[in-house]
Amino acid sequence: KRCPEIKDKRVSKLAFMIINLYVKLDINYNELDEEDNNMVSIYQEAINRAAAEATNKTREESVFENALILSKKYNRSFSDLLDDLEVSPSFKEKLMERYEKMVG
Repeated sequence: KRCPEIKDKRVSKLAFMIINLYVKLDINYNELDEEDNNMVSIYQEAINRAAAEATNKTREESVFENALILSKKYNRSFSDLLDDLEVSPSFKEKLMERYEKMVG
């Protein structure tokens, strides 16, 4: 079933901006609207981006926590555990920065 068209784009744009600020998605409305998309497609794209960001944050948190636990349990370095988990070099760098901040 097709979503109904949202008639008042000005009001819908304002609602989008408020939601964007409230949930801190940092999604640029004008970028989504550059092809004069309807509001339904703009909201859908925002939801897709938010879901992707949440998935990445959850994955990062999970890998970080697991590596911490396993490094203590097996008395291995955090860096070695990340290698065991086969994370990408850029992801490893990001997690190592976070680890360094945590341990001081």
